[in-house]
Amino acid sequence: MAEVRLNYEEIKFILKCYWKTENIREVQRRFRLEFQRDAPTRLTIARLRDKFEDEGTVQNVHKNNSGRPRTSTSPTREREVIERLQQSPRKSVRQAARETGISKSSVHRVLKRAQWKSFIPRLVHALNEDVHDRKIEFCKWYQAKCGRTINFLTRLFGVMRPRLN
Repeated sequence: MAEVRLNYEEIKFILKCYWKTENIREVQRRFRLEFQRDAPTRLTIARLRDKFEDEGTVQNVHKNNSGRPRTSTSPTREREVIERLQQSPRKSVRQAARETGISKSSVHRVLKRAQWKSFIPRLVHALNEDVHDRKIEFCKWYQAKCGRTINFLTRLFGVMRPRLN
């Protein structure tokens, strides 16, 4: 069964009750009465108590300092990637990775943290005012051609449809 995480209020309640009673079973009983749900295990309560006594907090103290240090996406490298992309916003992620010497996935990570979208805008032709008229003119031409020429579409594309008997 998946264990439910305790929120800050529940942890605070557990620690207060423990120091009042110094009895884990009593803490579990009071927790059930207070929050109308299953109490944490004895081991969980003991670990919370020990962590608070050792570190003075129940927050994860080593969260930002643990694990492998970031090398390719350090703050200075992040700034470098963002500056390069601000200078030439049409640059692709691959080009930015090649120029900065960082992997493509790290550049993606930097862009995600900076809330940038990684796409290259494409220039397309502008729609003029006469586009609608030209579309209608083409449709009229096509209808007239289909009316005059038998199998105009198949001749146009050079494809013959199989005959159904």
